[in-house]
This record gives sequence, C-alpha cells and structure tokens, in this order.
Amino acid sequence: AGGGGNQQDVVEQAGFTQLYEIKQGLAPVCSICQSECGYANRPTFMRCVHFACEECLLTWLDYQRTLPQNQAQMQGARGHDRAACPLCRKDFSLDDLIRIVKPAEPKPSEGGSSKGKKPA
Repeated sequence: AGGGGNQQDVVEQAGFTQLYEIKQGLAPVCSICQSECGYANRPTFMRCVHFACEECLLTWLDYQRTLPQNQAQMQGARGHDRAACPLCRKDFSLDDLIRIVKPAEPKPSEGGSSKGKKPA
C-alpha cells in the first residue's frame, strides 16, 4: 500500500503553505496565471482550499457565465455568481471567496516607551 495522505490532504496542506508564505511577505504562485500573487494581487482562496489571484478568479467566473452549458445552472437564486473551481471543479461563489488582506502595520507608540515611568 502507498504511504502519504489522499489528494485532499495534499491540497489542504498546500493551502496552508501558501498562507504561511503570504504571512512571511512572500508571493506564492497563482494556480491559474502561474504568476506571483502577493498582497498587491489580492491573494484569494476558495472553500476547496485552491489559491489564486482575485482577478484570475473573477475572470474565470465571468468566463464560466458565457458558456451555454453553465447558463441554465447559474440561473437559481444566487446562482448568477457561481462557478466550478478551475482546478477541482467544486462549486464556488463570490460569497465563498476568502480574500487575504495585508495586516495593518503596528502604530509606533507615541512619546517613546513608558517602561520605568510612573503613572501621572
């Protein structure tokens, strides 16, 4: 028997690796355009844990809307914003997208350190 996890485990692990890379200030490769996708490209995850630039996912969604075979299934309530993941074909919607935003920079403390000072 083969070792290692199933394919879903590998995908989820890759998603966590990409999140860690983003947190470290790196730019992991978009699974659609194959370019680096740092904060400037609005890194985005789908619920299936696949990763891409936000613009790539929106372009993919627009493309899916134009396909005749998809137009019927996209007519339901909220259905107009649904498509299949370009990698695993699991359904996703705009509401499902998880956008990663750059954390706010810590504000420098005003007046220097208060260490060793007595309260007034």
